[in-house]
Amino acid sequence: MKPPILFRVDRRIRDSGAWGSMWYLGGAADIPICVTLERTYETGKRIKIRDGIWHCTRRRYNKGQYDTWEIHIPDHDYILVHKANWEKDLDGCLGVAEQYHDFDPKSGIQDPGIGKSRAAFYEFMSLTVGAESFFIHFVTLPEVDPWDPSQQ
Repeated sequence: MKPPILFRVDRRIRDSGAWGSMWYLGGAADIPICVTLERTYETGKRIKIRDGIWHCTRRRYNKGQYDTWEIHIPDHDYILVHKANWEKDLDGCLGVAEQYHDFDPKSGIQDPGIGKSRAAFYEFMSLTVGAESFFIHFVTLPEVDPWDPSQQ
């Protein structure tokens, strides 16, 4: 028996990153649990986590010294879910956080990122307690022009 699909990530790809939201699908109703960020390559034209349903297994994040989940993507290794604040913190991995922000509070420089990552990561991990593996469904949403009535 396959593990259930527990999460879905809906995202839009920009030059500054792939910005999304993660939904928990394991309860009575789908609920949003956090925002997400992925690094883009070739000026927003490529990401490492392609659209699809990907299997996840437990893994140690050596740089951060904590347990997490590896997303198994063909042709890529060590794609993890982990805490992050900036696109530069990610090398193909999925960063999770509670909110978006548009500046670096330490330097005051405008730099889009995500904030309160630790709290969102622990919430995500609490939803996976006892699981040996699960699936995440990644969906890239189409670009929509809010001023074009034919796209509404």
